Amino acid sequence: MYYRKNILRSLFLIIGFFIAIGTLFYTGSLFERIAKEETEKVQLFAEALKSMSNQEQDGLSIYWSVLQMNKNVPILIFDDNERLLQHKNIEFSPADRKLSQTQLLSKKNMISDPIEIQIGKDTKQYIYYGHSDTLRKLRYIPAIQIILIFMLIILGLIIVKHIQKANQDNLWAGLSKETAHQLGTPISSLIGWIEVLEEQNIAPNYLPEMRKDIDSLNVVSNRFSNIGSTPITCVQNIIPLVEKTIDYMEDRISHSVKIHLNKSSEIINVKVNKELFTWVIENLIKNGVDSIVQRGKITININESDKKVYIDIIDTGKGMSSTIERQIFNPGFTTKKRGWGLGLSLTKRIVKHYHNGRIFVKNTEIGKGTTFRIVLPKA
Repeated sequence: MYYRKNILRSLFLIIGFFIAIGTLFYTGSLFERIAKEETEKVQLFAEALKSMSNQEQDGLSIYWSVLQMNKNVPILIFDDNERLLQHKNIEFSPADRKLSQTQLLSKKNMISDPIEIQIGKDTKQYIYYGHSDTLRKLRYIPAIQIILIFMLIILGLIIVKHIQKANQDNLWAGLSKETAHQLGTPISSLIGWIEVLEEQNIAPNYLPEMRKDIDSLNVVSNRFSNIGSTPITCVQNIIPLVEKTIDYMEDRISHSVKIHLNKSSEIINVKVNKELFTWVIENLIKNGVDSIVQRGKITININESDKKVYIDIIDTGKGMSSTIERQIFNPGFTTKKRGWGLGLSLTKRIVKHYHNGRIFVKNTEIGKGTTFRIVLPKA
């Protein structure tokens, strides 16, 4: 699922890249074509102006028509003495007339290479022109289009992410309910058989341990049932819950791994679901135990502030790389040869969705260990 998501994200980015390149190429060619047309229009304007100066009054109508065709290209006409003779399609203020030719050309963004026209035998005029408003606005279109394209890509990725998340949520709920249902029948049968054994006084020394295991199966069934529905939470002192979980885990892990608990207070109240909260602690302890190669320890620090409770689970295991750290909570991701990659994903779901908290890797170092931090609202 993680790799499919990466492929989809890459596909969106590749498509966006080619659309952006295509947009830049098309707009660039369009800009050049319009700029060329405007240059030709100014050259035609210059020829008409030149011809008008050499024609009798009766033959000027056609040239005057040509001059009037230019309605968008800004034009400034200067004489040999750099005096402004005429301007067209350009806003002019009284202050502009006091500027020198160089200052005026710079302020009005005119092209520095003018068109020279000969008026009569001894007079020359110089036509400076700039880009029309249409052409200037066209420059911003590629940037606007690229921004819009990437906004659409981001929106598409967000929609896909939400759809995938909704599908994952439905899948979690369905699988959890079905698991709880499937566990219910054999657990009930085992409880019945234990009662029969107790009545007949068969293996009385082993029955208490068997009942403990049945109780553990019941807890697992209740956890899956809670995952598949909206769990009930209530304000509880989490210290006894963590202590009980540690006692339970110490009997089921290697004696070469020690678990230590440090707490800032004997009473720290948090609104939790008992079964799911203890499941989170179990998963993180198991994760720490799996990361310890031979001997080591797991330290659980519980502290509180005015509004938050902080639970740090610290192991002295092998640590993890930054690549693994980024993926550690993704469903299906695992570094174990045998594993479904669901433990930490479920842990994050329980903390975030059912307890309004956060869980993250506080720090990790190869060869030294990892610290997971849980942050929960204080009751």
